[in-house]
Amino acid sequence: SSDPQWIFVFLLMAGIGAGLMFVPSMMMAARMAPVGYNATVMSGFMGSGSLGFMLGPLAAIALSRLYSSVQDSFPFFWLTAGFGGLEIFLVLATIPLYDRLQRLMRARSGTTNTAHS
Repeated sequence: SSDPQWIFVFLLMAGIGAGLMFVPSMMMAARMAPVGYNATVMSGFMGSGSLGFMLGPLAAIALSRLYSSVQDSFPFFWLTAGFGGLEIFLVLATIPLYDRLQRLMRARSGTTNTAHS
């Protein structure tokens, strides 16, 4: 919808979702960083995120134009819902790996930096 109130609501929901994912992902990256590479891992993490924020809108516009050329009335909602669904799918697909990742992090805890180092 192009109604400004709905755009505000959707952007608010997207911001909350991004905020919920950012801190745990950053902490996990910091904990998994080898000794002496914490700053390198954090710069890669933040740089990749910034690159995604820069390229995301450009990719959305390109995909929207591509789909609009194939189908006359392609609502932008389906494009954004598709990417949101993809993120949810990726989170759900990695849940089975979470236990293995926790064991790996515990095993490496004596030889890795923490977020506080």
